[in-house]
Amino acid sequence: MGLKQADALGEFFADIHLDAASTSPLSRARRTMTGVLAHHPDITPVVREKLHEIKGRKITDLSFDEYNERFDNILMTFQTRPSAFTATESKSIPEVYRRFTIETCAITEENICKDFIVVSHGTAVQSWLFYAKDIDEGHIRFDFLPIGNRYRLHWETAKII
Repeated sequence: MGLKQADALGEFFADIHLDAASTSPLSRARRTMTGVLAHHPDITPVVREKLHEIKGRKITDLSFDEYNERFDNILMTFQTRPSAFTATESKSIPEVYRRFTIETCAITEENICKDFIVVSHGTAVQSWLFYAKDIDEGHIRFDFLPIGNRYRLHWETAKII
């Protein structure tokens, strides 16, 4: 599914001018960026360590239910109170919010008057969108999106549609 989505993004961005690209170091983001830049061979994405979301070797390849069972319903906290969530071997959502916001602002400053793209992960990107709406890290609420669809942010409500 993910590779098909990356290819579809490449087609979407084929006729969109881009000057620069930055990506998370995590493999799924780098694969997505490869698709996005399929028609932009002159752009080499910059891998930015601080663009990753939560890391957790113990959660890789576990289903939502398996992770919840193994780690005492921790994903229920992620869904209902994301500001209180900390993944195993990882940082809290507020820490992700702060790190990702600082890094995204730095990328923006580096690319003033340029068309650029940043590829990361849903948790990190949604955290930054709350920052952009001037909503502090203690009031983050995530929209959980089915895999395989495209969405956009409704600016006034800060909801993904």
